[in-house]
Amino acid sequence: MSGSRLLAALVALAVATFAASGAAPGGGMSALADGLPQLPPLIPTLVTPGDWQDGPVQAQQHIALPESVGSSDVERQLQDLNSLVPDGTATSAPPVIGTSFIGLYDTVGEEPPDTQAAVGPNDIIEMVNSRFQVYSRTGAPLQGGGLRSFFQVPATNEESTDPRVQYDPGSGRFFAVYVSYHNAAGGPGTIHVATSATNSAAGNWNVYAINVTYFTDYPGFGISDDKVVVSTNGYPLPGPGATGIGEQTQILEKADLVAGVTARHTATTQTTGNFTLRPATNLSSGATLWEVDRPSTTQLRIWQVTGSPAAGTATRTLAATLSISSQRTPNQAGVPGGTVDAGDQRILDASWRNGSLWVAATTYCDWGAQDVNGPRACLHLMEVDTSALTLRQDITYGQSTYELMWPAVRTDSAGNLFVVFTRSSETTQPEVRMAGRLATDPLNTLGPSVAIKTGAVNYNGTRWGDYSSAVVDPTDPSVVWLAGEYSRANAGNTFNWGTWIASASFAGVRGSSATQVTVTQTRTGVYCFAYSGPTTQAAGLSTLFTPAVVSMNRFNLPDGDFSSWFRDAPAMATVTQVATGDVVCVSAAPGSAVFH
Repeated sequence: MSGSRLLAALVALAVATFAASGAAPGGGMSALADGLPQLPPLIPTLVTPGDWQDGPVQAQQHIALPESVGSSDVERQLQDLNSLVPDGTATSAPPVIGTSFIGLYDTVGEEPPDTQAAVGPNDIIEMVNSRFQVYSRTGAPLQGGGLRSFFQVPATNEESTDPRVQYDPGSGRFFAVYVSYHNAAGGPGTIHVATSATNSAAGNWNVYAINVTYFTDYPGFGISDDKVVVSTNGYPLPGPGATGIGEQTQILEKADLVAGVTARHTATTQTTGNFTLRPATNLSSGATLWEVDRPSTTQLRIWQVTGSPAAGTATRTLAATLSISSQRTPNQAGVPGGTVDAGDQRILDASWRNGSLWVAATTYCDWGAQDVNGPRACLHLMEVDTSALTLRQDITYGQSTYELMWPAVRTDSAGNLFVVFTRSSETTQPEVRMAGRLATDPLNTLGPSVAIKTGAVNYNGTRWGDYSSAVVDPTDPSVVWLAGEYSRANAGNTFNWGTWIASASFAGVRGSSATQVTVTQTRTGVYCFAYSGPTTQAAGLSTLFTPAVVSMNRFNLPDGDFSSWFRDAPAMATVTQVATGDVVCVSAAPGSAVFH
């Protein structure tokens, strides 16, 4: 982007600025109701696809900054072998790959990619540290460009990094986050928030900016019914300094972002005792948004963000501190010819659905005599019941002789879990893999992993990650899309990484090829039709039929509206599974869609 265009964009941006020096931001704020102080509103800038093409993309190097935890965080020297869950302990088969295609790869000499992807009804967007690409849902490249122009990063902010992107089915919008900073006292450090103007990633976006006085690192963000929440770790400028100055969470009014208007927002007090609070995205309806962090080796804290900036009631409270199995920094991960960064002890990903909060991290594990090259990196997956605020599952998942790292997690509409991650070893090139478990599998088990994309060449750098990506398909919530990093031979003075994107689903769960029938009756009732899919257990029916199944029967009935018959027939028999030839009855409102 030229200097004059950038200056014009900066003038139009008119971002809100606040100071964060260990206390709540001050100046121009007002306290409303019982919530956090409302901050000056954020002014959007409309960015069109024409703004994305701004010449050569500048390489961005992600800064690796440590946690400041203190001496109270004592790490165990050895992991108890009995707490490890080997690859393939669940009874279910792994998910099946559907669409699969190559994503972005290094062309400018940066590492790591920080792989992120989001899937909408019409297209897919992928972001890495400096670039983005929009694809068709079959993987055909549509539009792309540099993230600095996409987010309207000021030229005075020399560094930018850490993209995050999601699609929100409730609003029909994409949301994205990026951070940048000017390396001088007082910065600014900038949190960039963007929202698509429609349900397509290839069109216009509205971009907002929140300026603070420090470097904002490792952003996480989640979306609920009424708010968008962004958390960052703070580090002093210039530098950035290696000693953290605390975590802060921004809370933005979702309706304002969706409408592309001036956005109301607030923020928590910057707290030095917090580090990497990871917001969870709501996969089912809910106004409460959950955040999680790991304050010590054997603790998981659960936070809840409630209220809204518009009502002046937005606030964050600590809901519970739970005991977990050891969660600690892994060693460097072995790869052919060397090692790569497996990350540290922080929480990487979280998502919430119907009272179930899944959390993912990489952890240290020791297979003892089973692995002469150990210890290894393993996956740590935890499920929290947010109704009871108890730990339901605690899985340390690994393979002796292999490194497993950088996980992301999502559940489909039936509660089946999908996990995407990197696997490597001294003889195995870094590859993208996935594993999963059905909601009906025994607790604390995970199925066998399978390769999504195998590595092809020795990696020529030291950084890896910092994220993988897992998202639910808005057109078919039984399908989860996965994106991760693998080793790939790239030309020129570049690093040998590439990204791969694939959809996945469990066999027997309804896919996107399901037939849609429109209910034409003039009153709310029951619609019956003959089922023609695979034999499926009743436990998975919520993924097969929309709206939810009321009952099933084996009577020889044609398709049609049998509302009166259904209510009055005493011979109606409920069964535990449905097979081809069965008649299925669902409750349906007039004009609604029924899938079968």
